[in-house]
Amino acid sequence: MSELVVTGYASLDYPVSLAGTVQPNQTTHIAHRDPSAWPRVGGSPYYVGAAASRAGMDVAPISWTGDDAPAEVFMDACKQAGLSTGGIQSLTGRRSPVCLLLHQSDESTACLFDPAFPGEEKLTNQQITLLENCAHACITVGPGHLIDPILKCVPQSAQIYWVAKNDRAAFPDEALPSLSERSSVIFCNRSERDWVGRNAIGSPIIVETLGAEGCRITQNGHEQFVPTKPMKVRDPTGAGDTFVGGFVHAFSKKTDPVEAAKAGTELAHDMLERRAANE
Repeated sequence: MSELVVTGYASLDYPVSLAGTVQPNQTTHIAHRDPSAWPRVGGSPYYVGAAASRAGMDVAPISWTGDDAPAEVFMDACKQAGLSTGGIQSLTGRRSPVCLLLHQSDESTACLFDPAFPGEEKLTNQQITLLENCAHACITVGPGHLIDPILKCVPQSAQIYWVAKNDRAAFPDEALPSLSERSSVIFCNRSERDWVGRNAIGSPIIVETLGAEGCRITQNGHEQFVPTKPMKVRDPTGAGDTFVGGFVHAFSKKTDPVEAAKAGTELAHDMLERRAANE
């Protein structure tokens, strides 16, 4: 069975870089669009899984697609990344989730996500088997109604990593206590740090990503900062999840969290360099 399972939404991404910022009743020009990236595989299960697989883990995403042409793009990309596809369920007669990513000139990003079939996701027998036999489980933004069923399947001996997002549909309030208590490591960004701190139970390691600055690791009340090499890119999508995949692989080998963060940073930087080279 897979060493690591990663749960969450699948996505087919449509990224663009804008010449300005989106304003009501006004046209905003697209400064750059990579035709080969329309659509481009996306979603946290893919990015986390691809990075962990690249580092050497046996990984199975647990996610849901439609049965349309974009679903084939998603499945093919997962296979090319060395991921097991047995945990990806295709819903008959449904379209696949898509995400419009608008990278604006002020360096902000507008993310428009169509989950396609919200609330209809169910755990298949194969997904349950993968969860019950994993050594590591990474729970990312996904169907909130499945948080508790997923936690019940993951063995107590497994390490759980929570990639937090302040999204009540993905992480409903009633699911947070059990999810936080089971998590060995919680990942969040700067804007989510206070929210995570208010909901953290026990003594999880909290990894706060700070974009181009690096990350801050809090463990047993002590903070350590891990810098990264600054890099200017048009499209940083997936960098944070790639960092998580690299961290999880290193941490699974009993690596110190600071060294695990360095490993994640290297993989994220490498992913962005490869993307920039293809633009």
